Amino acid sequence: MCHGVIEPHGLPLERFTVTGQWRDTDWQANEPIDAKVAMPDGTQIDGPADLRRVLLGRPGQFVQALTVKLMMYAPGPGDRAS
Repeated sequence: MCHGVIEPHGLPLERFTVTGQWRDTDWQANEPIDAKVAMPDGTQIDGPADLRRVLLGRPGQFVQALTVKLMMYAPGPGDRAS
C-alpha cells in the first residue's frame, strides 16, 4: 500500500468521503476500508481518533508542519519562485 508510505497521516482519514460522510466499504473495490497505518517512527494509528491522539501528543511538531505547509501556499500561484 503506497499511500501508507507516501502519506501515512492521510490514511487514517480514508473512511471519509470527499463530502465528509463516513464509509466502511470502498465502493470501487467493494472491500472494507483498512485505515490502519504505521507512522515513520513506528507509532500505530487506526482511524481518525488515533490520529488526533498522536497529533495532540506532538503539539510543537504539528504546529511547525502546519506552518510550513501554509507558507508554501501563502504567496499565491503567481508569486512562487520557479
